[in-house]
Amino acid sequence: MLRAVNNPTLVLIAPGQPRATFALAGGVTTIGRAPENIVVLNDASVSRRHAEIEVSPDRVTLRDNKSRNGVQVNGVPRREAVLSPGDRLLIGQVQLEFAAGFVRASAPPLPPKPGDPAAVAETRHHRAALPDQQQDRHLAALYHLCFRATDRTGDAEQQLLELLLDALRSKLAQYYTADCKLAFTAAEEKVRTTPKFAPYLLEKFQQLPESAAYTPADLARFQQKLGDWHFLVAPLRPAGGPPGDAVPVVVLLRPADWQEFSAGDRTLLNAAARLWPRGRDAGTAPAKSATPAKATASDLPGLMGDSTVMQALRIRLDRIAATKATVLITGETGSGKEVVAQYLHDHSPRTKAPFIKVNCAAIPAALMESELFGHAKGAFTDARSDRQGKFQLAHGGTIFLDEIGELPLPVQSKLLRVLESGEVEKLGSERASKVDVRILAATNRDLRAEVKAGSFREDLLYRLEVASAPVPPLREHAADIPSLAGHFLKTFCAENGLTPPEFESAALTALQKHAWPGNVRELRNVIQRLAMDADGSILTAAAVKRALN
Repeated sequence: MLRAVNNPTLVLIAPGQPRATFALAGGVTTIGRAPENIVVLNDASVSRRHAEIEVSPDRVTLRDNKSRNGVQVNGVPRREAVLSPGDRLLIGQVQLEFAAGFVRASAPPLPPKPGDPAAVAETRHHRAALPDQQQDRHLAALYHLCFRATDRTGDAEQQLLELLLDALRSKLAQYYTADCKLAFTAAEEKVRTTPKFAPYLLEKFQQLPESAAYTPADLARFQQKLGDWHFLVAPLRPAGGPPGDAVPVVVLLRPADWQEFSAGDRTLLNAAARLWPRGRDAGTAPAKSATPAKATASDLPGLMGDSTVMQALRIRLDRIAATKATVLITGETGSGKEVVAQYLHDHSPRTKAPFIKVNCAAIPAALMESELFGHAKGAFTDARSDRQGKFQLAHGGTIFLDEIGELPLPVQSKLLRVLESGEVEKLGSERASKVDVRILAATNRDLRAEVKAGSFREDLLYRLEVASAPVPPLREHAADIPSLAGHFLKTFCAENGLTPPEFESAALTALQKHAWPGNVRELRNVIQRLAMDADGSILTAAAVKRALN
């Protein structure tokens, strides 16, 4: 039988300590962001009328009012729940505890005064601080930003804007080109009136050294319609670029009755601005160079070498490339597995379609399924919209799964389904969609040993190894070292404005005698070191020995 709760109370927890208390009288207590609620939680993650708590003689009941981000009780999403003292609640992203009786709240720290040196250095200090639990969202967003920023798809800017909209809990996000034109927008929901900045304001934003936050009052005196919003602004300036240049600008907006942007929000936007794709106009895909129907090996410096070993490798790759077969590329670290994957794609009928690269070792296990297969709106708390995975982005083309041995077993099962049926099922969705993707996988592990150890599925190995492409270590084609060394030397010197020195024959002999445990990658690094340390126009055997030590 349910028992009455004496003096029911809500306790605001921030961060981990009691900060405020709300006594719950009999009847219904409304909770939300709007000021007309009895309990007002001024946080962007909280809906205007988010939830309500009804106190009756024999129970206290929490109800979710169809909020945007939902309600959790002790970590479980609930539409309705009967509360007991000690229950932990999550309203949006605001933590509360249901208690009986009065709980003393700790006084929140006073914010720094304007002009205080601590306030001026706030973002700089925050940037160096180690993350706590409240920063998990920003850290996850930064991880996704790294992947989105390196995509070579035409909608990369739009994807980044949508990601920032979710990560910074904004209602609207805008991307302005360097000539002050509004090119992209992303919105949490339909916005009645979309504010647009005057060119002279955007020119001021272009001169900012880093991101800046503005309150409604800050900008309303310049444009009256801006008085309804909080703003977070960042110029997309390359690292080291001088302020004042005409550069694109990103703006995040929150309604005036939402929480202001924090120093942590500014830090995340600063990182996004550094990661933003460079070197192409807004709204256009990266220019694709004309690719001949059948390029020769000499046209593709990524797979160089005329040794018998490399010639045999090219013959095998040419035979494999023309098919739709899944390929398992094996070889030691640094031997050139990614170069082989690129060669297979460039010589395949899919050469003009997307080539999506995924480093499985760089993706946290908890995010792997969403990254590869996408997620549906509502799949988890922060999933506000549908998002495509790498397989959907690679539709019609090729996906390269590097370090395939790092895939968690549950994700291996879903990958096996893609191989068998050509269907991808988004996280949180029961509907599968067809994809036309050729899969190339690479590993430096012995996958058969991983199968015996129980960390890799045997049936998946068989499906991946329809065709195999073993990449030889550099020591097995040492005859190619002079041509590789010459290519790396010329490339590095051209990129850095250096006059390329020449190798004496003894220096090349010394390079060929080295064991090269790091393979081609190690050779490239050694050649770059030689170029930087060169004292004259000739690279000697002694210089090579110093660079190898």
